[in-house]
Amino acid sequence: MEFIDMLFAEFGDIVSDVDIHSVSTEEESYRHIKVTVRLVDGSSLRVSEFTISGEDLVRYSYYWLDSADALIAGWDNAPHHREVSTFPHHKHLRRQDNVLPSEERNLRDVLREIQRRIGEGAGPQPTS
Repeated sequence: MEFIDMLFAEFGDIVSDVDIHSVSTEEESYRHIKVTVRLVDGSSLRVSEFTISGEDLVRYSYYWLDSADALIAGWDNAPHHREVSTFPHHKHLRRQDNVLPSEERNLRDVLREIQRRIGEGAGPQPTS
């Protein structure tokens, strides 16, 4: 699966394993994928993506959890935080009610942020 290949090819320094929970397609144009990406520091990233025509990302959520499943950061585009300047894109830091604007809008962006944080040796503590 090219999705998994991308994870290891581009982020093999931080990705230790990938658990595929579901991949569903309706017709040729619609796909929903749910996976958990296990990271080398013991944290994990829960991924849910809906795409149309194989490329257009319609809806996403990426939740980075520590080894005890506590929220480190979560990125999504659910349209429920109209007050955020990057609406509907936003992130949650440490708590669901701590909502901030987000420039990370796809899996690569999120993994780059996580890669940066792990690479800094700062552990799973994203900046705001």
